[in-house]
Amino acid sequence: MFRMTGGRGSTDSSARRGARGWPWKLAALAGGALAAFVVGEVAARALWGAPMAEREPLMEVRANAERGFEMVPDTVHFTYLHAVHVNGLGLRGPEHADAAPEDARVLVLGDSLVYGQGVGEDETLPSALERALSARAGAERRRARVWNGGVRSYNTEQELALLEELLPRVRPDVVVLCWFANDLDRVDVQGMARRLEASGPVVFDWNAPASDELRRSWEKRQLARSSALVMKLHDVWTDVTWPEVAAADADAAWTRFDASLGRLAALAREHDFDVLVSVVPLAALVADDTAVDSTTPRVRGACAAHGVAVLELLPTLRAQRSADGRRHVLPYDGHYDGAANAAMGEQIAEELEQRFPRRLRR
Repeated sequence: MFRMTGGRGSTDSSARRGARGWPWKLAALAGGALAAFVVGEVAARALWGAPMAEREPLMEVRANAERGFEMVPDTVHFTYLHAVHVNGLGLRGPEHADAAPEDARVLVLGDSLVYGQGVGEDETLPSALERALSARAGAERRRARVWNGGVRSYNTEQELALLEELLPRVRPDVVVLCWFANDLDRVDVQGMARRLEASGPVVFDWNAPASDELRRSWEKRQLARSSALVMKLHDVWTDVTWPEVAAADADAAWTRFDASLGRLAALAREHDFDVLVSVVPLAALVADDTAVDSTTPRVRGACAAHGVAVLELLPTLRAQRSADGRRHVLPYDGHYDGAANAAMGEQIAEELEQRFPRRLRR
């Protein structure tokens, strides 16, 4: 009886103590998880920086039959917290309506790296190039005017379609094509144009017309984006799961690029402008001096076949990183900051001076 009673009493007491202990255990686990998150967040911010906030309105695009889509002219949107003024040509930055026939006219083509994702309008690569050319100005040099022909996510074929549209209005003396590895991506231009014709203008980042539902979803994502640790984990996951490009698709992409260069060279002859292809490197290549750049040799070969000048910007950015001890890359974004754009603009200006002096001098 004693053992039976004592056993039941002991069991009941243990159960009660266990029931009382579960909240404490859960609280301890939650506290440990929170502490680990805080430590990880502090470490991520120290190592890779703080995430950049975004604000509305975001970039809006509409259908373009030759390019798939275009920015809506005469509008303002934001790239993170920096205002983007889209001029009457549908480009970021000044339209240069005051450009005179005697000015040196330079059109820079590219994707978001030229457009200036995450930087102010005076920090974009085309703005840096214009300042670098202007700093060289003198009695024997022409005033430089540089147009920003960068549009987010454009590939080389879309950039050339934009060039053909702009030729009558810009009449460039020099075209700088800023090439980046994802310019090889294939884009269904006609399909994209048809979808945008049907839907009307869409918010680029939402891939749909603006709505309260999409805005609420975007606002929730901003909470996650405010965490450096969450952003770093997202970047790592994206890198690990990014699909490999099939060999046949890669060969087809290089064939398209070769055709685009042939088209660019023909336009240069027809409209009397010079061309410089500037190869903008992946940020990972800038970070590691031993990393091998596998794409630039193929770009060089294609340019040589069509008689097009080419400039590699990797040495410039590696030298900058070596000089100040850090990469000039926007946190959790991959685009270059204003200092890197300034270094590239200076290098392109020097190359233009050496290769095409007649275009820049009176």
